[in-house]
Amino acid sequence: MNGARFRISVFLSALFGCWALMLTFGIAVRSPLTVVLFACLYMMGLSIPALGEIKGFFREMIPVVVSTVITFLLRGAIINGQGFHNGYFRLLSLMIILVGYWLLVRLITKFIMEGQFGKRKTGEGCMLATPENSFSGLVRASKPYDEKFGKRAFVITAAFCLLFYLPYFLYEFPGVMTADSLDQFDQITYFTPMSNHHPVVHTLLIGFFYRIGLHLTKFHDKTIAISLYTAFQMIFMSLCCGAVVKETLRLMNRKSYRIVAAFIFFYAFMPFNGVYAVTIWKDVPFAGVSMLLCVVIAELLRKGEDSSILDFAAFTVLGILFCLMRSNALYAFLVFALFFLLRMMKGKFTHALISVIVCILVVFIIRIPVFGAFNIKGADFTESLSVPLQQVARVLVNERQIDAEDMELIDKVIDRTYIRELYAPWFADNIKELVRAGNPHAIENNKTEYFGLWLRLGLKYPGDYIDAWFDLTGGYIYTNVNYMVAEADGIMRNKHGLTWSPIIGGKFIKVKEILIKLQDFMPIYGMLFTAAIYTWALAASFIYAVRRRKPVLLQTLMLLLVATLLIAAPVVDFRYAYAIVMTWPLWLLGTNKL
Repeated sequence: MNGARFRISVFLSALFGCWALMLTFGIAVRSPLTVVLFACLYMMGLSIPALGEIKGFFREMIPVVVSTVITFLLRGAIINGQGFHNGYFRLLSLMIILVGYWLLVRLITKFIMEGQFGKRKTGEGCMLATPENSFSGLVRASKPYDEKFGKRAFVITAAFCLLFYLPYFLYEFPGVMTADSLDQFDQITYFTPMSNHHPVVHTLLIGFFYRIGLHLTKFHDKTIAISLYTAFQMIFMSLCCGAVVKETLRLMNRKSYRIVAAFIFFYAFMPFNGVYAVTIWKDVPFAGVSMLLCVVIAELLRKGEDSSILDFAAFTVLGILFCLMRSNALYAFLVFALFFLLRMMKGKFTHALISVIVCILVVFIIRIPVFGAFNIKGADFTESLSVPLQQVARVLVNERQIDAEDMELIDKVIDRTYIRELYAPWFADNIKELVRAGNPHAIENNKTEYFGLWLRLGLKYPGDYIDAWFDLTGGYIYTNVNYMVAEADGIMRNKHGLTWSPIIGGKFIKVKEILIKLQDFMPIYGMLFTAAIYTWALAASFIYAVRRRKPVLLQTLMLLLVATLLIAAPVVDFRYAYAIVMTWPLWLLGTNKL
């Protein structure tokens, strides 16, 4: 059996075996245990020579009989335990369990007879557990990278992404617009003053394409006009995906269409990428800018002293956009700049220093004097207090003993009458609105005093603080947190006359629904829909790079973004971590090869 068939056989055995165990014992798709189970089964499969080969009728019948008996005996408990009411889902579950146990029993049987506890046979027809049987083996077996192949990989990746995003664009036409999107639309149509609560750069970009669209349409159709921005964003993200794939292959020094196909599967086929590509959120273009910035940083690392002025110019421009496209990203970049300069001391330090200084100066000039001149207000101070406000609210909700002086400080800010009804452990906006409805200026004008209040309560009730923090942001570091990804559809009701006008429907709707709902049903696939799995991979990549003395600039930048989410995120939302999700090939596979 060739290496590709062997890997597929091992993967399917591990996947369906894990799936059957998950359904039997009620293990959640996003539970860390599913990853452990899959990894153990996969490693077991790699140790078995010729797992996919048929050897003896009666020996192969043992797994079939055993899996059938297990499925028959457990069918009632499993189906009732999963709570499936739809007949098709009940039948599908039974089929998955039957196939899963067949492959699982077969894997264990062969493991005992031919694997770790049996005699290893080498020779034709047998496939031992070698590096060539894994993804790393596939990488090593490929040809060295060349620029012609890199350009081809860029075009193929971008084209496939655009092709797979197009049905989402046609179905969601003119694009997915939620409350945040409509708030920005209010600003570009002058219903509300311009604000940096949502990045002004992004709002102006939407307005730019919207106005072009208005001029291009006969009757100034707003719905068609806004679709021009959605089309731009879809094309932009497709090109960013192509750039990341090309740079990753260059860093890996590999020429392999199979690797390109694997990247295309993630970037083009995964439904959250298709939905986000046509959703008018700041997080999407911010992820694109982050991808391009990581590509440029990777190029600077690869070239070293051969880096050109154009490379540093690209770093400067993308660094400015990175800082302006999300408020918290500025703080991540300021810390990252120190590590960047330390790394560049061995190369073109002067160029790096000038790039960083220009980037920071431009950002602060835009955010302070320019915004001030145009009366553009930023997000209020309360917006940055999601975690501290939730922690203090948790103490109040738990009815802990609070000193009279501290309670007086709290009462100066909020009315505590309805705090129990308003407090939502996983969502900070309710408490922030309670503060805004009270007296937020009390905190703004007495920051030291209220910091002391927060610190005293934290030292007195650390358990409440930890619980409040984890309930609000734990999903960025723990996989088994329930939240839907890419479920948004169409345009919310609005005063502008913007309407959801799908151009296609039919079978595509069913396919889209199935691909999205599978995140709560299928192991491993479902893990790709949780931000925490990327955080784990990022941390592992960082540790690996440090131990191997590899560059860690990309890992550092992304970890700093994770840190901003853990410190200030108002809710666990996959889109907030989208930049980390979209850059994984570079920091996981690319820079570790330098």
